[in-house]
Amino acid sequence: MSSLFPTEAITWCQQEIPDIILLDFLLPDGDGLELVAEFRQKFSNSQSSIIMLTGEGDEIIAVSPMKSGVQNYLIKGQLSAQILERAIH
Repeated sequence: MSSLFPTEAITWCQQEIPDIILLDFLLPDGDGLELVAEFRQKFSNSQSSIIMLTGEGDEIIAVSPMKSGVQNYLIKGQLSAQILERAIH
């Protein structure tokens, strides 16, 4: 799947719920945390894992996504194939 705007992503998930969602903290037409909350509300029975990407490496910033239901939080500047693979598993 290609990149989608938040409103398109929710619509797409109504047709096919993904196993994993890779999501940026800052989105073009919304906030990543708002999209997580909307996804969790609309698809409360979903087993989808959500991994959030951010440009910030602050632990205080990481707390909010984790409380919102994000399974992992990765910093873009430190991202590698191995780190992404570990986050997925």
